Amino acid sequence: AGEVVTIRAVVLNQGQADAERVVVQFVDMTTGRPLPIGAEQTIERITVGGSGIAEVTFDTAGRVGEHEIRVLVDPNNLINESSEINNRANTTLRVTAPARANLVMLPNNIGFNPPNPTEGAVVSVTATVLNNGVVDADEVLVQFVDTTDGAFIPIGEKQTIARVPAGGSATTQVTYETGGKVGERKLQVLVDPHTTIPETSDADNIATQTLIVAPPPLPNLVMQENNIGFLPADPNAGEVVTLTATVLNNGLREATNVTVQFLD
Repeated sequence: AGEVVTIRAVVLNQGQADAERVVVQFVDMTTGRPLPIGAEQTIERITVGGSGIAEVTFDTAGRVGEHEIRVLVDPNNLINESSEINNRANTTLRVTAPARANLVMLPNNIGFNPPNPTEGAVVSVTATVLNNGVVDADEVLVQFVDTTDGAFIPIGEKQTIARVPAGGSATTQVTYETGGKVGERKLQVLVDPHTTIPETSDADNIATQTLIVAPPPLPNLVMQENNIGFLPADPNAGEVVTLTATVLNNGLREATNVTVQFLD
């Protein structure tokens, strides 16, 4: 597809007289409706037992598939002939899709390091881009996006892979700040987001993976009845008693500047 094809027809004269000014019409019959290919061609003379050649060009851009090409000789029956039944013939022109790359992004090809971060960690997001086409893809643009809750927030700058070889792969990455982003984050990778690279399909250039960001470890302060003490334990009226409280922390993080209030 995209190449210009020269269609050539050799017209025979099997009669007993020369044929003058033989008109030849090329037609595309693919859709069932005759579509002329170029203008009518004229062969000035075809001698007895001889032949003449007519040709046109056919642009195949956007015409992938089989095309039924018909050649009509003397389509208006202006030349007296011994027979008119053999003045046309059909043949098939097969137009194949041009060799192209095909970039592919899959959810399983999006990776995180660390894979299970806590809030505040910086995560490296890696994307492995595949090319299952037959042509190398050069200067491949890759965009990372946070699409959590329907948003579209770019993650860092767009990355450029110099080349993704045919039948091969290439990797790129960005960093993702998780501060204030506890929970499930939908991170999307778009390959060739502006569709500047000719591909056999653009439908497989986007994939999404979920990153789960855990809350940071927190302290857990505990006050128990048995950890409250009196000195003296059994005071007489008028004595000053010292109250003691032992505060426990069975959480995963230390607690600082802990305020304690004693109440009667």
